[in-house]
Amino acid sequence: MSRLCMLGVVLVVLTAASAVGVPNAPPAKIPKELLQERVAAARSVWEQTKVRVQNQGGAPTELSGWSERWLDAELALCDKASERVIALREYLDRTREVERLAVALARTGQGRQADAAAATYYRVDAEIRLFKEGVEPHPAKGQK
Repeated sequence: MSRLCMLGVVLVVLTAASAVGVPNAPPAKIPKELLQERVAAARSVWEQTKVRVQNQGGAPTELSGWSERWLDAELALCDKASERVIALREYLDRTREVERLAVALARTGQGRQADAAAATYYRVDAEIRLFKEGVEPHPAKGQK
């Protein structure tokens, strides 16, 4: 057998062995304090960015990304479905706030219509996430 064929056979055997019978290591236990620190950092960036956007120093789309990171960090801490729902509802509230801000900025010509559309995307996505949890989105503040 040529060296090239032998190499091919070895690669096939190694690939098959890694895909079939070799168990993966269990996921590492992440310290809760580290997960909480990540939540605090994401919240801090979101709040600081919100002030900057409100003072027309940034784009509302920056808020959407940090809001989603904040949600992901919170979900990593959730042990119960009820905790997930709370985190998702708070995320929905943030997306609604960003959408209101982005739409207002676009309407007055101080922001871009694309930012308003992106904010709407994130709000709709937040509602979809709640439906996937088996929960209807709650009404926005001031609505029934």
